[in-house]
Amino acid sequence: MPIRPGEYHRPADWASAQELLRRAEIRATPLILGPRVPIPPYGDAESIVDLSRLDLSYIKVDDGVHIGALTPLQDLADSPQLEAIANGLLSEAARLTAHYGLRHLATVGGALLSREGPPEILLALLALDAAVVVRGAETRELLITNYSSNPGEVIAEVKFASLPQRAGSALERVTRTPRDEAIVAAVAVVEVADGVCRKARLAVAGGTPRPQRMTSAEKLLEGQPLTPEQLQKATQAVMAEARPVADYRGSAEYRRVMAGVLTRRALETACKRHE
Repeated sequence: MPIRPGEYHRPADWASAQELLRRAEIRATPLILGPRVPIPPYGDAESIVDLSRLDLSYIKVDDGVHIGALTPLQDLADSPQLEAIANGLLSEAARLTAHYGLRHLATVGGALLSREGPPEILLALLALDAAVVVRGAETRELLITNYSSNPGEVIAEVKFASLPQRAGSALERVTRTPRDEAIVAAVAVVEVADGVCRKARLAVAGGTPRPQRMTSAEKLLEGQPLTPEQLQKATQAVMAEARPVADYRGSAEYRRVMAGVLTRRALETACKRHE
């Protein structure tokens, strides 16, 4: 049974936070709220380290996009800067991830760390080639797909390069109700020049145990004209790469087929939006 934490700390600087998190005699965890529940399950943590004084809530756009790990999802949803990037993909993902009240509590870092729950934020960041900046004894920068946490480390920032003006993107999902968690979802980002796909990024949730990039389909699209035939090849590649896990909301075969259907829809919409 999970135990109730006996300590609560709110350090004023990174050095103090890391010292608290690295203690060998106390199991400590950072307070980073996700969209699954308003208060996180603490597991076996004995100490909670609140990072709210470390200036981790921000959205900056310069040579790229930088988002602090404690930035509320509602800030992503409301940001005019993010609305202007990739057809507002990340803002749309934030709105779909949680209801209005919870979006003010849940953070982008919490959405990434959650092993369960709505996948839209993670999908969008996967398709945007995002990286995480992790602070601990040293600062590391890793692709989201390569991130794993070590004792004393904390996600400080999410970052990705700004997309070309003519890039198009789209998010498609299937749910039982409009506000329900997606059964299957797909994101497509395409960069097109002279009718040829220069770069394609596809990410799918619900067709695999964890949201992931569909690299085999991406390779089929890059360097090719985005014809209906080429989109169909990519759709088939996604279905072949999918490894869905059945649950009460959908069989494995249903999830596999929907992964292909939603990828095709996302690609078609992204292609229209790049124009």
